[in-house]
Amino acid sequence: DAADARIKEARGQGLPSATLSGTIGYGRLDPQGYFGLPAANVTPRTAQLAADGAKFTLGSSKTILVEVSMAGWPAFTEQVLFDLQVAGFSPILAHPERYPSVVRDPGLAIGLAERGIALQATTSAFTGLFGREVQRTAEELLLAGAINVLGSDAHGLGRRVEALVPGIERVEELIGAD
Repeated sequence: DAADARIKEARGQGLPSATLSGTIGYGRLDPQGYFGLPAANVTPRTAQLAADGAKFTLGSSKTILVEVSMAGWPAFTEQVLFDLQVAGFSPILAHPERYPSVVRDPGLAIGLAERGIALQATTSAFTGLFGREVQRTAEELLLAGAINVLGSDAHGLGRRVEALVPGIERVEELIGAD
């Protein structure tokens, strides 16, 4: 199927891979980039660009990974996510537990989840790799039922990849393996 073909292609190109058990989605492990919108591309015009055919989605799906600035929570963030939903896309907010605004007020991310925005936590955040406050925030979001997806956010091999298994084990301690 299509996922197996992407895996075979990635292996043929010598891209890094990981094997996990459980239910996972397929994206691409690509050192040159990833599907989605990096923080610099999230502007008030984002939804219009996506609707006009700009390629931000995962494959041919309507799923878009959205990242906002670590320096601050742009005032238009909620509006961009809403506009993407109205345009028929399924936005996933990348690593909300690491945004300083969400660390200060986890209710910000919980509110987005309640409005149907999927949240993807970085697995290594549950190990304390990004500090105790980020770990506390990740755990609070998880226990509130706001986290839909776990991701590595590993743009290369290193500490984030090494923390995958311990991060998954911590998530299982908090909410169980199912």
